[in-house]
Amino acid sequence: MIKHATLACLMALMGVCGPTLSAQRRNAAREGLPTGEAVLDRYVEATGGTAAWGKIKTYAARGTFTMTMQGQPMSGTTTVYGREPNLLYQEIKIDKAGTSIEACDGKNAWEINLDGEISVKSGQELETALEAAHLNDANWREIYASVQTKGTKKVEGEDCYEVVVTTKAGKTRTGYYSKNTGLKVKEDNQVFKDYKNVGGVLIPFTQITEEDNLKISIRHREIKLNVDIPPGTFEPPPEVKGMQGGRNRPARIQRRR
Repeated sequence: MIKHATLACLMALMGVCGPTLSAQRRNAAREGLPTGEAVLDRYVEATGGTAAWGKIKTYAARGTFTMTMQGQPMSGTTTVYGREPNLLYQEIKIDKAGTSIEACDGKNAWEINLDGEISVKSGQELETALEAAHLNDANWREIYASVQTKGTKKVEGEDCYEVVVTTKAGKTRTGYYSKNTGLKVKEDNQVFKDYKNVGGVLIPFTQITEEDNLKISIRHREIKLNVDIPPGTFEPPPEVKGMQGGRNRPARIQRRR
């Protein structure tokens, strides 16, 4: 995919970012820390390696989730489909509440909430969604504009390297990678557990997110790689098609189904 040049890319081409990145690497070396690039490359190898990731063309995952918000429990099921390079469909069915959908067809991204309202993403929100939908973790260099090891921290009982990444869309995230295994333990407020081998790649089957009074636990029952995806899965529904081109419209458009 040809990406539009961003300010970060232009600065890199002009050599403006070179000294900064070199300084970051020198600082990491002085502190006895691996560079951010080295930590992420180790993560790719720890989860199966570049070749194994490159073999993945599609995936399908099904599971359950529990959610506690301000002490009130909710539960339901999750269904996720993905296809290279960045097609994604995520469906959450909440018991006695309804279904929400988040999807990306490689060019457009949209959401349908529990009330049937549709949001077509635009601007930086769209860029972030397209980046997040990328299937191949080994291609992290296509997504991140910069990576930097900030230090070490104890997370979930493991000694981890703290790595801050900035995507080309301008989104900053902080990941924590186990010194022992190289696996990602946490990213921002999301914890990854129960890594299992699926087709030669280690994938976390449990994801736990906690923020303020909200806790969400997703547990995948099954994850399958290189499977047939139901026809039309990534096709925008008619309502979304009628709203495409939202990049030239207000950032958020809502409409009843």
